[in-house]
Amino acid sequence: MEMIGFRVWDNHKRIIRNVTSISFNRNGLITQVTYFNNGVRCSVKKCFSLLQYIGKEDKEGNPVFDGYYIEYQDVIYKVSFYKTLSIFALFYDLGCVSVGFIDWSKAKIVGNVYENFSLDKKCGFYSHK
Repeated sequence: MEMIGFRVWDNHKRIIRNVTSISFNRNGLITQVTYFNNGVRCSVKKCFSLLQYIGKEDKEGNPVFDGYYIEYQDVIYKVSFYKTLSIFALFYDLGCVSVGFIDWSKAKIVGNVYENFSLDKKCGFYSHK
């Protein structure tokens, strides 16, 4: 069984946190994301972005989320959801490839779009997610 997981980027505190719960309104829109900070339950209601787990780990066993940058065979890839095909893909300066294209036991997380957005230029992107 595959894990489903999310992390949240809190725009105010400028930090990524592990999500413990997500609340929705009647229309299916997210109204609140909850996480723990040093044992204290916290939440954000606006100015946040969700990062979804893609079902893969890097060579150090760290879970990979949408919005992360990974390095594989000296190439920097940006992990992002490809809406046209409804899949997660790896984007780089020559285009994109499926997440199944690489050997994840040799890939390493090198950053994310919120804290290391300058890496966009290394993989052919020039705008923040």
